Amino acid sequence: MSDSEVCEAEHKQLSAKRLALITFALFPLAACATLAVPNDAGTLEWRPGQTDLLFSSNHEGNSEIYIRKAGAENFTNLTNSQEQENWPVWSPDGRRIVYQSRANGSLDIYVMNADGTGKQRLTDDPAHDYVPTWSIDGQKIYFASWRMEEGDINPEVHFYVLNLDGSQQERLEMDSPGTSGPLQVSPDGRLVAYAKRVGEGQSVVRLRDTQSGIERELDTPVGYVGAPSFSPNGKLLAFHLQQGETSKIFTADVVSGEVNEAVSTGRNWEPKWSPDAQWLLVTVSSSAEDDDLDFWIVRPNGGEQMRLIVDTDGRTSEGHWRPTPPK
Repeated sequence: MSDSEVCEAEHKQLSAKRLALITFALFPLAACATLAVPNDAGTLEWRPGQTDLLFSSNHEGNSEIYIRKAGAENFTNLTNSQEQENWPVWSPDGRRIVYQSRANGSLDIYVMNADGTGKQRLTDDPAHDYVPTWSIDGQKIYFASWRMEEGDINPEVHFYVLNLDGSQQERLEMDSPGTSGPLQVSPDGRLVAYAKRVGEGQSVVRLRDTQSGIERELDTPVGYVGAPSFSPNGKLLAFHLQQGETSKIFTADVVSGEVNEAVSTGRNWEPKWSPDAQWLLVTVSSSAEDDDLDFWIVRPNGGEQMRLIVDTDGRTSEGHWRPTPPK
């Protein structure tokens, strides 16, 4: 099977998972109170219920984008449409949301305000445009696409960038990652991280210097890496790594490359950092068919037992806490 066929098969599999999406029912937050509490040092520690949680759900019949406000026990549908919409990501200031939608057949990139108003379509290419992420200043959006351009022989996924108004859509000068994962930008804008396919059933985390274009590879365990995510200070990366039927969660030091295991058992995906970098939000499968996905939290060093914070009868994924705006 060619790289493009593998990518296409993977893309279809991811689309089936992400666009079938979730039924959401809030789990009581007894272990994760909505109030800050003193830690051992006597300072206040952030708690998961204190910050707005953005996610996707199909509990109303099709995948939609929802928010659970801080301290609330209910959630609000932000998209309210008959279309398949998912992969929501906060802007750096927490005021806007970029997401992907099948409103016009293929996947396209959209943006809206944090309250669901002001929806705007940014791409309209016949090929799939998907897994968007923001630039650090919130003025540009990166995304993956299967567009064919002059000189292309076979369809392959590539990374693109566009302005917030949809103008100047350009392919980045990078080789195809060979996977359908997103591009992640470090908080200082100096690095981008992504998963690069390097063999059958194997990928690695690549770090690219945005000024020089020089890339280096993290020395991760053998497996299929996905969803690299920078910590708020940019010093660590979290990612999942599939090894057979197990999908583990790891963190890595961006400078030294030192890799630590945070979750070693089960099937776990898409770790996302809390605003204070003390927690990872992880999507966890509770069934062999991956048709029951819930949100759990874990310390990045794996030093505490995982805690269930959202329990559902369906699929819950693509969760993000609202970022703390830069000062």
